[in-house]
Amino acid sequence: MKIGLIIILYLTDFVLLSTAFAQNPVRTPWVAVRNRNNLNVRIDISTLRNIRNDDILVWSLETHKEPIVIDDISKRVFRTKTRFLINKALLKYSILEVVYYDSLNAVIKNFNYSNSVKMTPGTYSYPVLKNNIVEDILLKCIEYIRIKN
Repeated sequence: MKIGLIIILYLTDFVLLSTAFAQNPVRTPWVAVRNRNNLNVRIDISTLRNIRNDDILVWSLETHKEPIVIDDISKRVFRTKTRFLINKALLKYSILEVVYYDSLNAVIKNFNYSNSVKMTPGTYSYPVLKNNIVEDILLKCIEYIRIKN
C-alpha cells in the first residue's frame, strides 16, 4: 500500500514538473543579421559556441515584411527558417532544411534535404556569393565565433 502511494506521488510530481517546464520553453538566442528591404534575418547563435573547424551549422530565421508566395506551398509565407552547413574556408554551403510558417507561426511546409546532402568534407551545393544573404549570415557567424572563442 505504501509503495503504491509513493509511486503515485512520484508520478504526480513528474507530471506537475513536466507541465511546468512545458509552459516555460527555453528561448533560442537569435541575433540580427540583416534588416532591410522586405526581409529581417536572424541566426540562432546557440549552435555557434564550440566551432573548431571550418564547417558552421546554423539556423537562420527570415521574417518577411510582406508575405511571399511560393508555387508549391498553399498559403502565403510569413517566416522561413533555414538550416545551413557553411564552410568558411571554401566559401561554399548546403541547405539542410527549410521550414515555412504562416501568419500564425504554424508550419506550412517542411523540406529536409539532410539525407540527400553528403556531410563529407568538401561536398557543398552552392558557392557563397558576394552581397548575398548567405554571405551576411557567414560573416555574422564568424564575428560571433571570434567573440565567444
